[in-house]
Amino acid sequence: MSLKVLIVEDDPNWRCLYRIMLKGDADIEIVGEFDNAESALDEIGHLLPDVALVDLSLPGMTGVKLAESLGKFPAIKVIIVSAYESEYVKGLSHQRFSVVNKTCSDELLQKIKEVAAQPA
Repeated sequence: MSLKVLIVEDDPNWRCLYRIMLKGDADIEIVGEFDNAESALDEIGHLLPDVALVDLSLPGMTGVKLAESLGKFPAIKVIIVSAYESEYVKGLSHQRFSVVNKTCSDELLQKIKEVAAQPA
């Protein structure tokens, strides 16, 4: 059974990199890609991903607000990706979601699998 991952990233280059990286792993299925939080929220109930990979800096609703909104779907784990290194960003990981540096590496793949394995 594959892990279902949703990508919410406004930068098309990063979205493409995530798609390439995730499609290279037989254990992961991308169930949706969105460039803003509002569109993702409209469809999330139908897609029901195991993990939502969410950019911190989205236009309109921020990644943090989206992550908080996804709280009504406790089975969906949220990973916020950020290019920023700040106390604010570090503090986010103490909440219901994980935070990782924006990267396309094995570290991100491992984090997706680790987060997906955590109990709801």
